[in-house]
Amino acid sequence: MNRKVDVGVIVICAVYNASPYLGDLCESLSSQTYKGEKQIIFVNDGSTDDSAEIIEATPIEGFSKVLLTQDNAGLSSARNHALAWIAEMRPDFDGYVMFLDSDDTLPAGSIETACHEMTANDLDKLFFTGNVFYESDDLKEKFAHYSTYYRRNGIYQGVYTGPQYMEETVREDDFYPNPTMQMTSYRFLEKHGIKFYEGIIHEDNLFTLSCLLCADRVSYLDRALYNRRIRSDSIMTKPARPENVIGYFRSGEQALSLSGMESITCEQRAAFFAVVDSWFSAAADYFSVLSETDRLCVLDSLGPCAELLFRQTVQLRVSGREALSRASEEARGKGFADGYEQARTEFLGSRSYRIGRVVTAVPRRLLRR
Repeated sequence: MNRKVDVGVIVICAVYNASPYLGDLCESLSSQTYKGEKQIIFVNDGSTDDSAEIIEATPIEGFSKVLLTQDNAGLSSARNHALAWIAEMRPDFDGYVMFLDSDDTLPAGSIETACHEMTANDLDKLFFTGNVFYESDDLKEKFAHYSTYYRRNGIYQGVYTGPQYMEETVREDDFYPNPTMQMTSYRFLEKHGIKFYEGIIHEDNLFTLSCLLCADRVSYLDRALYNRRIRSDSIMTKPARPENVIGYFRSGEQALSLSGMESITCEQRAAFFAVVDSWFSAAADYFSVLSETDRLCVLDSLGPCAELLFRQTVQLRVSGREALSRASEEARGKGFADGYEQARTEFLGSRSYRIGRVVTAVPRRLLRR
């Protein structure tokens, strides 16, 4: 096994109007105990506040610091910008990459712990869990479900291939795609040309699935190595909007053309399609509560081929749910409720339904489903 000593680590952090949170973030980075090389790349994604000035003025103990600037183009573009900088400016970099959101923090010693697992097991990717903290008591009450959201149901020991890990976590309702709760070999990303799909939110889904299809060595560490902040006006707490629908739909659409499918087992293919189908289901969850104007906005953003796929995978699903709801009401009115409830109970107990529920837990809870 190829063991590396004090491998370099680069943390990538996209920043957009994050000035209230950067002090906490930088302090958490200074608390890292890892003795190897550490670098933080901030990408200022067109901020209109003083985020760039705070980054430049705040010292971070033990880290070299890079600040890149671009016009506002979204999280995926900012992360890709940093990866491109590494490829150009540090072509010999052979270490690990972590992604950090600008409103979150790292617990003390997180990088050291993750690096130990990566080097000890010669991993392409390490998954871990995270803690949640709330910006206010009101948010804690309103989004209480996030307090336990990142807990796993299954026990994952040893080293898996990416497809094996995907299959196991889908089986246990544990597929969590958050790149911030992963450490990844930079050479692995470079070898397979894996980047973030730009122009959407919920880009984490496609990125993680792409990695798993290609990875030879993946492991999970049941340790909270990340601190997730629940705050107002974030993707996690905003009401439904067209961007949610488009993000989940594009993730599913692009997943259908990913490479790596030809070498996985039938069981792994079933897990893959269960995940992708759950994204179309999440898109349907959001689409179902949009206004007619917003629904038209979604359709207008799609080309003919994409619109056809959308109508088949999302719009027909919404229509089917609405028809089922109407049939339920009619059945109750005609005294046929018992038969309907029996069929519904059987459906809710099915494995495919349970997989979809866990992967789409966040959108459903946001939409109160």
